Parts: sequence; C-alpha cells; structure tokens
Amino acid sequence: MKKYLVLVALLTAGVVQADQLHWAHDVYTNASTTAWTNPNSWYNNTANAIATAKPVAADKLLIQEVVLGTQTPTTVFWPIVSTAETVTKVNMASSDAGISGQLNLISGANLTVTGDFWMGKGANTASTVNLSGNAVLDVGILKHAINATASSVINMSGTSLLKTGSAGDLGLGSKSITMDGGAVFQQFGDTSAFGWENNWITAVGAGDSIGVNYNPGGNYTEYTVIPEPATISMVALLGGGLLWIRKRFMI
Repeated sequence: MKKYLVLVALLTAGVVQADQLHWAHDVYTNASTTAWTNPNSWYNNTANAIATAKPVAADKLLIQEVVLGTQTPTTVFWPIVSTAETVTKVNMASSDAGISGQLNLISGANLTVTGDFWMGKGANTASTVNLSGNAVLDVGILKHAINATASSVINMSGTSLLKTGSAGDLGLGSKSITMDGGAVFQQFGDTSAFGWENNWITAVGAGDSIGVNYNPGGNYTEYTVIPEPATISMVALLGGGLLWIRKRFMI
C-alpha cells in the first residue's frame, strides 16, 4: 500500500492545476493595472479568489468588462501583453450579452494560445485585439464573430504577426482583420481561393490592398499589405535618385 501511495504521488507531482482566470485588472485592491503578468490583475474562478500567479500554460482565460457579474468597474483597464506567454484557451467577451473585451499586444509580446481563441460568442458583444510593433499572437483555433449580432475586430500594425492553426468557426457576425505596414497574417492550410483578402481582411492605408499567397512547403496561406502603386513608384524613384547621387559623388 505504501509503495502504491508513493507511485501515485510521483505520477501526480508534475500535474499542473488548470485554472479559469477572469480579467479583473486589480479592481479589488483599487490599484487598477493593465499588466498581464500581475497576479492581482486576475480573479481565479476555480479557487474563487484573487489569483496568486500570472496565467500559465494550463489556464483558460476570460477577458471582458464585467467582473463577477454584478461588479462592474467605472473605468476598464484592458490587459497589455509585452512578454512571451502561453495559455490553453482565451474567451473574449463571451459569457454575457452586450459586453466588450479587449486585448493589446505590443512589442516584445509573443502570446501562444494552444487551444481555442473565442471572439464574439455572446450576443451583441464587441471583441477587439490590437497587435503592434513586433507582437506575435499564435492561436490553435480562431473562432471569429460566432454570434450573428457580435462584432469582432483584430487590428494589426508594425511588423506584427498573427498565426492560426485553424480558421475554426467564422461566424455570421461582423468580423474584420485590419492590417497596416509590415503586418502578416498566416492561416494554416490553403485558403487562397476563399476570397478573404480585401473582404473582411483589409488594408488600413488609402490605396493599399491585401495580397495572398499559399506556401505549400509550410502549408499555410499568408496575407500581407501591398502598398498602393503610387507609393511603390515613389519608393523606386527615391531609391534611384539616391543611387544616382552616390554614383555622381563617387566619380
């Protein structure tokens, strides 16, 4: 019997307890924060108490404005990710109707969601994800604007990267991915014939468009921003002028 108990202890020693964490932005200590890594930014629904640690790989997260149902803060401070983090699942504004949720990833952020990334599961909800700088968001399955009355937006700028292992459910709600600069969206599989580009995946810059290319080697479809022809011509002209000046002064 003693050997059996020792064996059970050894087998369970490495098991990480999965928690359900609700974004609370430190509302209970009256010191509101946007820090993803601050344990007080999260309420542990599993333990029914303020979290004692930042989210870990096994955790499932709920990010929305309502905190514990009846307690709604006057000012909402949304989470900002600036480090490498991993969780199992993220629900953006999905548990109640008519609420909003927002997630911000800035330079240095590399957030991996190994499972589902829900946006717009609840009726009349509004979910927003902002990626800037060199931020990376890598999700297993993107579920985008599931409810017909939901609104879900992903804004990308800088050299940010969005990677999805599967499109999952592309619902009937209002969904969009806006891209600017050197932002890149990589969708697993060949979706090049689906017509997503310049439809619900659009470029921010006036005259810019979205280009699509399937990479059979990596088995993913890549969406990027194509500058307007006038911008390309201006860059080429400027480059040619600089080359002429260099040659002129080297003679």
